[in-house]
Amino acid sequence: MAVTVYSHVFNTNPAFPDAQSLLFDDAYAAEGFVADAWAVDIPATVSQFTSLLDVFGDDLDPHLVSRLTDAYGGTDVRLVPVPTVAKHAVELDRVLSTLVGNSWHRFKMVRSQLRACLFYVSPQGWYIRPMIPPTFAHTPFMGPQQRIYLSATLGEGGELERAFGRPMITRIAAPPEWESIGSGRRFFVFPDLAESTNDPFGPGGLHSADTHQPAAQTGPAEASANPADKGGLVGRLIGLRGKCVVLTPDGKSATMIADTLGVPQTERFRPGDTLDGLQPLKIYHPEAPGQMPGVSEFSGARAGRGRVSSV
Repeated sequence: MAVTVYSHVFNTNPAFPDAQSLLFDDAYAAEGFVADAWAVDIPATVSQFTSLLDVFGDDLDPHLVSRLTDAYGGTDVRLVPVPTVAKHAVELDRVLSTLVGNSWHRFKMVRSQLRACLFYVSPQGWYIRPMIPPTFAHTPFMGPQQRIYLSATLGEGGELERAFGRPMITRIAAPPEWESIGSGRRFFVFPDLAESTNDPFGPGGLHSADTHQPAAQTGPAEASANPADKGGLVGRLIGLRGKCVVLTPDGKSATMIADTLGVPQTERFRPGDTLDGLQPLKIYHPEAPGQMPGVSEFSGARAGRGRVSSV
């Protein structure tokens, strides 16, 4: 048995070309990783970026083109209508055939079906990918005898089939007795809703530099200024059980919270850390000196698994 990341299966040189079975965890969130194997990235710094804009010509709003070619045009992403792509397929092929390096190899993978590709554009570049990834032509995916998909949110609208390029995936429903089985109690805390004028993460905490927060009123301190009392109210709540998940709106907030709680840099795991392997996880030493027990930084959260799918 081997544990790896999606990109080790879905790429031009897969690390597991002859697996017997594949088990996809968090399958509902894998669409981007699967499609990336056939995606073409064209940064705004290369000549093909403006050449593609020229191909679409009057089919793109002039104001949009102006923003796309402005270095300070923002981060908005637009999808070119598929009929417009099909209309200019020949000219698009001519421009994309001038790509070099890895971009050229990726373009060759989708060249024959360019009319059915999605063209996303932003001031940072073009992102071209098939509407449905052609996994049927990818031996490391089609070769295994069994493919199992784990997901907590398996809809019936075909999202999973579209993400993995499959005509049909059989759902295996949870047994009736599942509803009577528990996996432990969860205690949800919303520290920003606490009836206090103090920062829930303690003095100098997450909101200390937030000018939109109301000024603290004079009154008894809620958290000690002692360095041993890390994280204020939140830190004390974590200390009650020693294990928690902190949900944040962005990576910056996650980093600030980890700093406040004293999580060492060697025990922080971020998106992309395992793209080249699981080595970052091998250096994890829980409850290192100076760290609050059971606290690590993650820039996201995962849900429990409710159902299993298989093909």
